[in-house]
Amino acid sequence: MEDRPDELAEEVARPVTRRQVLKQFAGGLLALALPAAAVLAQGPLTFNTGVDDSGAVLDNYAVDAHFTLFASADPRFPGPDTVVVDNTLFPIATGNWIASSPTSKWIAPQGDQDYLIDANNGNALGDYTYRTTFDLTGYEPELVRLVGQWTVDSAGIDILINGASTGSSISTNLPVSGEWWHPFFVSTGFVQGTNTLDFIVERVPWGNSTYLPTGLRAEFIITNLPPPQLRILAASPLVLVWWPTNTPAFALETSARFGTNENWSLFRGPITVVSDQNVVVAAPSGPSMFLRLRRR
Repeated sequence: MEDRPDELAEEVARPVTRRQVLKQFAGGLLALALPAAAVLAQGPLTFNTGVDDSGAVLDNYAVDAHFTLFASADPRFPGPDTVVVDNTLFPIATGNWIASSPTSKWIAPQGDQDYLIDANNGNALGDYTYRTTFDLTGYEPELVRLVGQWTVDSAGIDILINGASTGSSISTNLPVSGEWWHPFFVSTGFVQGTNTLDFIVERVPWGNSTYLPTGLRAEFIITNLPPPQLRILAASPLVLVWWPTNTPAFALETSARFGTNENWSLFRGPITVVSDQNVVVAAPSGPSMFLRLRRR
């Protein structure tokens, strides 16, 4: 007896896990999904501003080895060192900047930003670019996501991933932007190997001062999303196979035999896009075959 549509709707489409084979019809279609490469469970190593290799916060005036001053508007402090700002002074201890925490501290071209004590403290007006790097070797770049928060004095111009704008900014219209955290999210622009992340900060004019407080505070993590799953459902007299459309780096491959060393080739049949899924409709007749998703 044929399955009714309402019965088919109640079937559970189970995800295909590594090396798991779902047999849908005797002598018919077999399907499996093998990850294209090892996808690490944890994200790559990253560092907040003002911390050492273990993630512990650095002392005041210490050089932050994980961030470089890639561009500076102050000829007195051209970089490449970035320095942890003294949090016992203005503008942290008695000013408007967010207080230091066990997870991060402010960094700047120089450690003393208290221009109220000495007019030579702080830094010149203009743009400063703070750069950090992280390694995505062994990761699938299109599956990587970067989530974080930043705060600056006095304007956040942009965050760049490998030189490309992410559209993240902090307005100068805020009374003091360094009083609050500002979230950011990056989902594209990553590459295999070394990636650069640039935070562009502008010190805008205030009164007649030549030098004013400026700095960066950033906290972020990188996550690696799981690889796409190939799913299968028996919908008599057909078999449906589908996977998400938002992973264009993965292609559907087929083989007459199971095994990583077998002769896999690109699936040449029709693939229909339904909503956010790629869908293959196959008949259970004919020889058995295996399917997998593999990074192109």
